[in-house]
Amino acid sequence: MMPSSLQARLRRLGVLHAPSAPVLRSDVGISDLPGHEIETPHGPCWFREWRVAPGTEGVALLPNCEASEAERSVLHRRPPRSGARVAFDTETTSLNSGAGVHVFLMGFAAWDGAVVCVRQFLMRSPLEEAAMLHAVQQELHRYGAMLSFCGRGFDVPRTKDRLSLAGFSRSLPVFPHDDLAPVARRFLKGRYSDCRLKTLESQFLGFQRVDDLPGAECPREWFALQRGQPHRMAAVMHHNALDLLSLFSLEHGLLRELANPTTPSAMIAAATCLREAGVVPRD
Repeated sequence: MMPSSLQARLRRLGVLHAPSAPVLRSDVGISDLPGHEIETPHGPCWFREWRVAPGTEGVALLPNCEASEAERSVLHRRPPRSGARVAFDTETTSLNSGAGVHVFLMGFAAWDGAVVCVRQFLMRSPLEEAAMLHAVQQELHRYGAMLSFCGRGFDVPRTKDRLSLAGFSRSLPVFPHDDLAPVARRFLKGRYSDCRLKTLESQFLGFQRVDDLPGAECPREWFALQRGQPHRMAAVMHHNALDLLSLFSLEHGLLRELANPTTPSAMIAAATCLREAGVVPRD
């Protein structure tokens, strides 16, 4: 963080103004957000917890149970491991990188018995960034592994950028990371027009979201909140939750392809996974 002596000097020069509490206007629907405010050593941020059971309306493709670690280790071509795994997804103000790109919503989802527990942390104003990042650091220490879709190249680097810019001495915990994007490309190569999550939901999993806010519109709604204009941040949080739940559905679908490959690409991918796991002998 910026040294206090430098902060004081900049304030005297009129360059840096003392921080003020964020102004959150109830007349634009902030009070309608699902969840509640939580306090951290850095101030407040917004938190939501949602427990979702398989068969819940709108998330009908959620598998009936979590895949076994033995199955997951073969699919992701890695050794088996212990510890709870969490799905991770973010909403940002841009797909670009740089100091001006904010991560304003961070979502987590993990199996808890027969249900999935979704936990989300929202930065309602840039003044709440340190609070949200602190809460996210604490949340990640609950788990031992991560599941994502393009998280290695996007969500995790953007989160690390914000931690560094906010002056946090500790970054994200270093633990194993299962990224479904490269797995999907290996198994489904050439089958669809692209391997975006939305495409895979509709064409591979056969699931069409109803009344979902497109991901490209999420930054606009957060900026509308900053301007005190009508916004749909509740819909943004719901979109993020569906993205998280889709990760378990996609992994379940890819495990089906591993067991019963239906195309030449899937057969090659499955054979590679099984050979590396020692299930079938190497040549």
